[in-house]
Amino acid sequence: MGTNSAILQSPWELRLFPPARSLVDALFPRRLHRLAYLLRALPVALGCGFLEDNYTAIPLWWAWLTLALAYDLFFIEVPRIHDVEMSPWWLLLAFVPGPNFALALILVFRSPCFPRPPAPPEPTPPIENRAIA
Repeated sequence: MGTNSAILQSPWELRLFPPARSLVDALFPRRLHRLAYLLRALPVALGCGFLEDNYTAIPLWWAWLTLALAYDLFFIEVPRIHDVEMSPWWLLLAFVPGPNFALALILVFRSPCFPRPPAPPEPTPPIENRAIA
C-alpha cells in the first residue's frame, strides 16, 4: 500500500492533509474562545494598520482593507460574541473609533458561556394503590 491509501485507512495514523471540513471550521469558526480570539484579532488589526500606513505603496489597498475588516467582523467578532452570549447589537460598537477598543477588551477577558444541559425531568409522584369501592 502506498502512503496515499494509508492516509484514510485508520483514524490513528497521521493524516497528511486535514479533512476539508476541519479547514473550513478553522478559517470560519462558529465560536471563538479567548485565546483564539486574541490570536486572530491581533494580526488582523496589525495588518489593517499596516495597510492604512502604506496605502500609497500597495496597489488596491482599499480592497485588502475591506476584505480584512469583513473577515474580522463576520469571522472573528461574531463568533466571539456568540461564544460569550452577548447580543449581536454590541457589534455596532466595532464601528465607533473609541468604544471598539473597549469592546475588544471585553471580548478578550470575558469568559465563555458553555451550553447548559437540559434540566432533568421531575420525577412523577407514585400512583397510590386505591381499592375501588
